[in-house]
Amino acid sequence: MTKIFMKILNHLGKKVDLTEVSGSDIFKYIIYKIFPGIIKYPYYKIRLKKCDGIFLVGSNTKVLFKNRLSVGRNCYIADNGYINCLSKKGVVFGDRVTIRENAWLQITSDLSNLGEGIIIDSNVYIGPNAILGAAGLLHIKSGNQIGANVQFIAENHKFNDEKLSISEQGVDRKGIIINENCWIGNNAIILDGVEIGEGCVIGAGSVVTRSIERFSVAVGNPARIIKKIK
Repeated sequence: MTKIFMKILNHLGKKVDLTEVSGSDIFKYIIYKIFPGIIKYPYYKIRLKKCDGIFLVGSNTKVLFKNRLSVGRNCYIADNGYINCLSKKGVVFGDRVTIRENAWLQITSDLSNLGEGIIIDSNVYIGPNAILGAAGLLHIKSGNQIGANVQFIAENHKFNDEKLSISEQGVDRKGIIINENCWIGNNAIILDGVEIGEGCVIGAGSVVTRSIERFSVAVGNPARIIKKIK
């Protein structure tokens, strides 16, 4: 039976060390984490804009405007997520994208002003409680590891006219780019207009207000570079 469970996990791209987990552990993992998604998979398969392989969605996760969501192979959205794909460019996942529990992903809040969209390339992990607000285009490139409670805010309110309320002044949308193979620590906030270069490390709790050069370590509020990796 363990061999059957291993085949299921291998097909989903998950590697397991049998010296550290038992057949019972694997069975429970499949029942609690994977089985609910497998049950819903056929429903999503025929409703998405594109689905190249297994796509698992956890319990109590809502995916709105599924016809604007394209996914690659072996993607997973965990429990209690809110994924609203209404946007100009839609939402695109590469292969092996994982978004953990309680994710909030929204691009458009006003039908008169659609947001741009979200692109998440292959082999990206996003930890629990993430907020992806992508009125401006949010592009997370391949190989990124993103911790818990991280926020991407790809929009900024205008506030230069003292005679108008904030809600009347509109917004700016420059977008956010996270280049390949970055590590973004827990509770970091990435603001609109930022590009983080390849191979960067962003310290836990940092607020990134300006672009960061490739292969840099940046920490603080506002985030500043404290070290070069290469």
